[in-house]
Amino acid sequence: MEGSMATPASIQRLWSLLIATTVAYVALVAAHDLDHIVNEGNLYDLPAFFWVLLPFQYAVILGVAALVIRRDRRGPLLAGVLGLLAAVLFVVLHAVPFGPAAYSDTDAGFVDWLLVFVPAAVSLYMGITGLRLNAALSPSAGHPAHV
Repeated sequence: MEGSMATPASIQRLWSLLIATTVAYVALVAAHDLDHIVNEGNLYDLPAFFWVLLPFQYAVILGVAALVIRRDRRGPLLAGVLGLLAAVLFVVLHAVPFGPAAYSDTDAGFVDWLLVFVPAAVSLYMGITGLRLNAALSPSAGHPAHV
């Protein structure tokens, strides 16, 4: 879409991809957090701030998901930012050895690791798709704000 005008069909395709990816992201984050709770002894003891931040985390995630599902014009940019931030946080928190919740210091199993890298990959794709759709919907792209 760079260098050419986005067509209504390409915009609809991006919306569909963003909605599907956002729904998958919500499910994967829930699975990841459930894995933390169920396997607390194998991974690490959950700090108090996990429980404090959890409602805020889900308020943001579900709020962005609602905007995307409703095809609200603000949804793609917010999904883009959330997706890119989440991808970085999954890796920094769990995958790098010096992260504050590094899995390398635990008895994390295959599923635990999958529930780090799969949500990170999906959130990265959600971020890229959201930013692509946001760019396609921008007035400078020649499209009205609500398509």
